[in-house]
Amino acid sequence: MTPPEKKPYYAMTSLVKAFNIMELLANKGPMSVSQVAQVMGIPRSGSHRFLANLRALGYVVQNADSKYQLSFKLFQMGMNVVSGLEIRQVARPFMEELADHFSETVILGYLDGDEVIYVDKIQSTHTLRADLALGNRVPVYCTSMGKAIVSVMPERQQKALLDAIDFKVYTPFTITDRLQLQKDLDQARQNGFATCNQEFHMGITAIAAPVFNYDNNATYALSVSGPTFRMSEERIVEIQKTVKEATSRLSDRMGHLKSSN
Repeated sequence: MTPPEKKPYYAMTSLVKAFNIMELLANKGPMSVSQVAQVMGIPRSGSHRFLANLRALGYVVQNADSKYQLSFKLFQMGMNVVSGLEIRQVARPFMEELADHFSETVILGYLDGDEVIYVDKIQSTHTLRADLALGNRVPVYCTSMGKAIVSVMPERQQKALLDAIDFKVYTPFTITDRLQLQKDLDQARQNGFATCNQEFHMGITAIAAPVFNYDNNATYALSVSGPTFRMSEERIVEIQKTVKEATSRLSDRMGHLKSSN
């Protein structure tokens, strides 16, 4: 018989439950005291105490239906963290160059596990545009930024990430075959950029290139995204070249030392 897994000595049950409740509200939306109690498997009285404390601290609020939902406090805290990331300030001029040149949406993405988070963006000036929300998390295997970053990972790290991917279909163009994805990654590594053609969002084409830091690692990428009907073959080639050049200069600013080989 396998012995029960021991909790870490530092685990604080109440603190863990409070964060679990906040994650529950983030994923499910507004919920009543009873609904939280049922999902969490705790007494209604305990659910009420947790929610009352979170409300007193400003992390949750009650809506018109007396259900509890997250306040903007966590968002504000998250944005404070993002604002402290040096790369946002360093990358902004390069993003503005790309936005001015192509008039399409430009995104700065950060790799977090097997997802990319949109940490900064410049919206397209077109009425019809790639409307991508700041803070979005997207899969690495069917997005240009994800493929751009993963393509330059060390082989062992890349394999471990690919082994853990749970492929899901988002559009008829989503890659769900490991071998096909590997071909895309190998090509992206060779070319220095990755392209996503309607693999995650129907009607949206995106081109991205990785941003390297001083120790030759890439956890960020820049992308240019726009409606597929505006992405002619000639325009895609121009964006690929320009994004690759922009991220090369941005990598230089981040202290990246290019190999002499």
